[in-house]
Amino acid sequence: MNQDELNDLEWGRPDNWTSLGLYRCARDPRILVPKRNPVLGWTVNIAHRGGRVWLTVLLALGILVTLAVPFAVWWYH
Repeated sequence: MNQDELNDLEWGRPDNWTSLGLYRCARDPRILVPKRNPVLGWTVNIAHRGGRVWLTVLLALGILVTLAVPFAVWWYH
């Protein structure tokens, strides 16, 4: 079995998915994987170190934007 076949097999296992739709499989070397419904885009493999870094950066950016917009409105008002 090659790596692509192993990735597909692991991706299809329901126990590799969290209730939030995140993928976690240490045997899969991919950082970004298609969501269970690929039409909806991609998700992060949180079992991969790089995936945890990506998730942290994305969450930090989301928090930063959430805090920066009201501050900018207040500042320029």
